Amino acid sequence: MQVFFLLLFSTFNLSGSCEIDQIRTTFFSIEEESQVTNYIELCNESDCQESQYYKAVAIMWKASFTYWPHQKYAYFTEGRDMLEELIKTYPDDTELRFLRYIVQVNTPRFLGYSNNIENDLVFINTNLSEEDYSESHKELILETINFVNKK
Repeated sequence: MQVFFLLLFSTFNLSGSCEIDQIRTTFFSIEEESQVTNYIELCNESDCQESQYYKAVAIMWKASFTYWPHQKYAYFTEGRDMLEELIKTYPDDTELRFLRYIVQVNTPRFLGYSNNIENDLVFINTNLSEEDYSESHKELILETINFVNKK
């Protein structure tokens, strides 16, 4: 699945002065814990607002490389809290809601982090066409949603 996301997001091309394309591409190519750590550093150095969205998700992703349940939960809650704070700050950001949707769809239900799946999906479907994203970016978001819904 990581390969799918790498191919999918490596073609995102939004205009802007920050390196968001690199942030996206690198995120979806992560396979090892050291890469997650380096990625978080990349996000910290970035001037892109969106890099913080991906950083929050990367922190949660770090849990998948950790053996100890207590540490897994600590990474998960740190990233979750960061993501939720970003959504409180930028509630109308479609990409942020998209990232939360992907996380919640893929998070085990026993963690209790699935309460926004339907709302985020409606939000994305309602607002995506109005976003100033390229058509290919919009299509990729929709394709990703369709992919995670078929799992």
